[in-house]
Amino acid sequence: EPVYDTVDAPESGETANPAYKEGTKISNYEWNDSIFQTFGLTPMASERPAAAGPAQTAWDTQFQALLAELDKKVTAHNQEAEAHNAALGLADSQKINNYTIIRSHSQTSHEEVTSTNAGVIRSGQAMTLKGDVTNENSQLTAGTTLTATGRVNNIAKENQERTVTFGTTQGSYTYKRKWPHKSRRRGYNSEVFMTPQVGLSNTSSLKVAEYADHGTTPAGKDITD
Repeated sequence: EPVYDTVDAPESGETANPAYKEGTKISNYEWNDSIFQTFGLTPMASERPAAAGPAQTAWDTQFQALLAELDKKVTAHNQEAEAHNAALGLADSQKINNYTIIRSHSQTSHEEVTSTNAGVIRSGQAMTLKGDVTNENSQLTAGTTLTATGRVNNIAKENQERTVTFGTTQGSYTYKRKWPHKSRRRGYNSEVFMTPQVGLSNTSSLKVAEYADHGTTPAGKDITD
């Protein structure tokens, strides 16, 4: 929002105030507006003295100097924002009134097998399993061929990286101020906790199950004298 507005004639439904003459330049910000601290400026220590006199004059002089500093910072900020929007292909006429701020954090975890006591069925020679076989996190191995007469269902524990993203969302909008101001001001809704998002990736075997044979038995060799 610009630092200054110029008073225009009231629109339909707006009530004029003799204190604001048409064509007068007025500030869009009160003496204690948070925008001063946002831009690193020290706001006025107190509101404007009600009684005319030296104290009021000194206050006006200080406030006008403060507004001049704020105007420089706001102008530079707006120029930077316009350059950023131009880089995104947004024209000056495309004002962004509504947007959502997402503040998020992510945690990634995975499982590690430090020890296992898996079931083991081994054969030094060929092994035939009659019927359907379900091998869940166990080891079935044969020295030569391993066959099953039915279906083989291997169920092996797998590792997956699990990433949980959580945080808050906050909507922002603009609204037109009442006369004598004509600018728009940005408002913010309350932060709302976002529904945690869970993502699974990088699947890999934990190597706790095995179903394998070793083909034919290699030819023997006599090693006796």
